[in-house]
Amino acid sequence: MAPSRRSQRRAEEEEESSGVGAAPEDSTGRTSTGRRVVPERVRERQRAVAEREASRLARPEVRPIVSLGHADRQKSAVTSTPFGVLTTRASNSTKDSPPQEWCGPFSVARQMIAAREEKKRREEAEAENGVDQEYHHPLDQVMEELELEKKRKAHPSISWKSSLPGAHEQSGSARNSSLYAKRKRRANLIAQKHRIPTLFQTCLQFLVDHIEFVESLGDVDSSIRTRLLQELVARHKLDPAAFDAIAENGTDVLELTDASSITQEQLTKALQRMMPSGLQYIMLDQAGRCFGPAAADAIVEAMSNKLGSLQALSIGGAYLLKDVDAVKLIEAVAPTLSSLEYKACPMLGVQFCKGLTKTFATTGKLLELSLEDIPVGSEGLETLTGETTAFRHLKSLSMRRIIDLTDAMVHKLLLSCTNTLERLDLSDNHDLTDATLSSLRSCVGLQALHVSGLKHLTPQGLEALFTHVPGMAPPPSLRVLDFGRLDHEAVTDDFMLLAIQASTSNKDSTVGGLVQVNVEGSSVLTDSTLEKLASSCHSSLQYLHVSFCTALSDQGLGYLVDKCGSQLRNIEVWGCAQISDSFLDGHRRVADPGLHIVGAWMKQNSVRAFR
Repeated sequence: MAPSRRSQRRAEEEEESSGVGAAPEDSTGRTSTGRRVVPERVRERQRAVAEREASRLARPEVRPIVSLGHADRQKSAVTSTPFGVLTTRASNSTKDSPPQEWCGPFSVARQMIAAREEKKRREEAEAENGVDQEYHHPLDQVMEELELEKKRKAHPSISWKSSLPGAHEQSGSARNSSLYAKRKRRANLIAQKHRIPTLFQTCLQFLVDHIEFVESLGDVDSSIRTRLLQELVARHKLDPAAFDAIAENGTDVLELTDASSITQEQLTKALQRMMPSGLQYIMLDQAGRCFGPAAADAIVEAMSNKLGSLQALSIGGAYLLKDVDAVKLIEAVAPTLSSLEYKACPMLGVQFCKGLTKTFATTGKLLELSLEDIPVGSEGLETLTGETTAFRHLKSLSMRRIIDLTDAMVHKLLLSCTNTLERLDLSDNHDLTDATLSSLRSCVGLQALHVSGLKHLTPQGLEALFTHVPGMAPPPSLRVLDFGRLDHEAVTDDFMLLAIQASTSNKDSTVGGLVQVNVEGSSVLTDSTLEKLASSCHSSLQYLHVSFCTALSDQGLGYLVDKCGSQLRNIEVWGCAQISDSFLDGHRRVADPGLHIVGAWMKQNSVRAFR
């Protein structure tokens, strides 16, 4: 069968394009056989297209750019291939780059596997070289010992070891079997001091047990009467008959921690009887039922007739006491009164503040003022801070839980008593900020500072309070540091270092150092603070409250207890679950009943929980 015309023509074109058997062309562009000759530029374009189309099916080689005589290269079909015109132009711009790898899935997988194996071999080689170097280098052990010695000098508590026998060697079953014995031994140690009661304790218990038969105590000191009242309140045996037997003529102190069982009529008769015979100190807490207008009038009448010389008055919870009665009481006792305290008296307000400032601005010499939970409001506070001459002699100022108390008001109050103030309590006033701390720099004689619960205090403000600045007054040399329940990151090691240094820098005092420290709730306080306390305050520290300080350890507390003297009496560790038997049963004063560690509660699974 003869080939078709189309097949014959295709064969002729392929023969002409390959140049095989091509005859010389004449001036008309045809060969001697009469066929049309394909121009050279067309053959070059076709060859370039064929090569670039083949790159999708075979591994391409790096070839030189072949220029195509196309009118618009961006519209050319060849630019859609992986190695088209645009890509080859970019690849040739960086001649030093390595040739591109084929991007097929198996090639990519082989490259990833090769890279992972190479990384693994490199890490193994580095680890092997490091182990060999660490093992064979002769100075490595010496350098480790030097580093450890340096750490021990900076933090000596690291070297502290518990005296608990086998604390780290006992098995779990051995520890579980001794939990009850440990707990019982601690209870016996605490009660050991009271195992053999003194003669005073025996007599006191005998009186409490038979108080219904006591008609009069006779010539008994006021301290014994006060202790007897405390025991009666603790055992709920204080009744009107017992109160009348104790509150006799000639007693100069009337102190009740709970006066709720006493009526106002009974208290009024007792005051009328005791005031002319030398009563000087009245301290009644929870006195809402008994201290009202009638009791206040009894004191006013005795003072007006000059039958008494009251020096201290402390009333708590008097919900019957009104502004008018409180003002009359203050005016009557102002000539002799030196200490005044009102707690949780809801009826006191602006008139009370006006009477207080007006009276002591012209009469008397008030040394101690304590207001707690008094709803005087912003107007009453403005009245107190407006007449600052009333507080020019103050040595102790307490403003606890006073609503609307601001930094500016505290600043005005401190201006009048800068040179005399020794104790300041601003706890639980949540509006106070670092501005209050800056006002304290002028109180050079301050020895006790209570700012617990002030959440707006910052580490920068606390450090600025105890930082020595040339040209300014020195920081206060405190003996009592109450900075508990602040922001959990406010009390830091740097702040405590400055406070301890300031407490020991007072040259006028023969014995320096902190006596009471409360840093409850600090999560950033570490053993460095305990080490500083042990080195600078070992002979003065008596009370330490580190509840919920989660960064402290057995070593830090054990080191502190071992270094401090016998004056250290109380340590509170509520919420410190990281403290274990190593400290509680391993410090040197385990058998000393004079040291009370409060806050430990033992679980059955030998894990300590602190609540």
